Amino acid sequence: MTCKTPRRSLLLTVLNSICLLFLLAEIPVASADLALLQRSEKSESKPTATDSQPVCKVRLRLLEQRQEGELFVPGLLRILDSAGKNIPLPELLNRGTGINRTPESEATGIHSWSVIPDEIEFNVPQTELTLEAISGLETEL
Repeated sequence: MTCKTPRRSLLLTVLNSICLLFLLAEIPVASADLALLQRSEKSESKPTATDSQPVCKVRLRLLEQRQEGELFVPGLLRILDSAGKNIPLPELLNRGTGINRTPESEATGIHSWSVIPDEIEFNVPQTELTLEAISGLETEL
């Protein structure tokens, strides 16, 4: 008796099996990357200001308004003081991690942004600040 299974079907089955193996192999890597973005519950927020300047604790989460209701979205955050100088957030993962730093990238480039993976809490100096947050590909500042 001759097997009448089309070659395309067999090829797709083999390719699906290979893709599944690659997906399974990637799961630990993906969870390790996500772990980098998550704030440790044991770590406490360190003030970003000097000891002489009072600080404020800020809780922030980005929400997208949809017809079904609000949806949490991850994004990026940059905080500027009244002079336009970047306020670093050591509690959060810097967007430019792994990329060489330059004065320009730290002032207004990739190193001036921090990752917001979830609802976050952080300390900022008690002064006039501008918070800029973006999410997604179609974003305007």
